Amino acid sequence: MEDIEVTVPLSADAAHAFSVYVAGSWWPSIWSTDPEHLDRLVVQPRVGGRVLARYDDGREEDWGEVLDYQPGRRLEHTFSYAHTSGVPSRVVAEFVDRSEGGCDLVFRHTGWTEENEQDRNQFMNWTEQLDEFAETSEFDLRPPQTPPE
Repeated sequence: MEDIEVTVPLSADAAHAFSVYVAGSWWPSIWSTDPEHLDRLVVQPRVGGRVLARYDDGREEDWGEVLDYQPGRRLEHTFSYAHTSGVPSRVVAEFVDRSEGGCDLVFRHTGWTEENEQDRNQFMNWTEQLDEFAETSEFDLRPPQTPPE
């Protein structure tokens, strides 16, 4: 089954954009089970770490496991949010510096199988979701930092 692929040009360099991405505050609240209370998406910064939705009342939902974590370059994780099938897919976010400045976020939502293909249509609007990330990466000028656990 075909991957969902989006490339987002950014004016930030790869290290900065990656740090904003994994810090998770850009995650659109409408993409959660409780939009009024979503605090952030948490990506634990290591292979085997968890990908969690964290809510302002302390609740957490486990959305995946980190499969590859290369600071400033690449993140890959399983992804189970909104998968009624119960079979996770995978998300790959690669940050590639451009010689003329800035970087490209090369984003792939992959891992679609016969078991989870029914979930795929819910994710056809990644372009709009990643536009929110792009805006955040442009305006969040704090230096790169380790994401919260």
